[in-house]
Amino acid sequence: MSRRLELPIGPELAGIKVDTLLKRHLGLSGTVVRRIKWLEDGILVDGRRVNTRYISKTGEVLSVRLSDPERRSGIVPAPGPLDIVYEDQDLLVLNKAPIQ
Repeated sequence: MSRRLELPIGPELAGIKVDTLLKRHLGLSGTVVRRIKWLEDGILVDGRRVNTRYISKTGEVLSVRLSDPERRSGIVPAPGPLDIVYEDQDLLVLNKAPIQ
């Protein structure tokens, strides 16, 4: 599953490198930025691909593709009911019984 985050560039953000905008204004980690910058549609400004050194301009829209990272842990999910307390697009809170 993937989705896009967008950041309109106003006068206060103009002149800032994309790398800084991604980290400081969209809250992305360095690891996420390193992963998405290699995707064909990972980092776009007004629909065109840019690198992380690109300097933003007023009126542009910075767009990044976010996707769930590949699962490589080898952990297999266990079947069973889940007591979901809260769920939204980014967060899942479970009520889990303590391990005895």
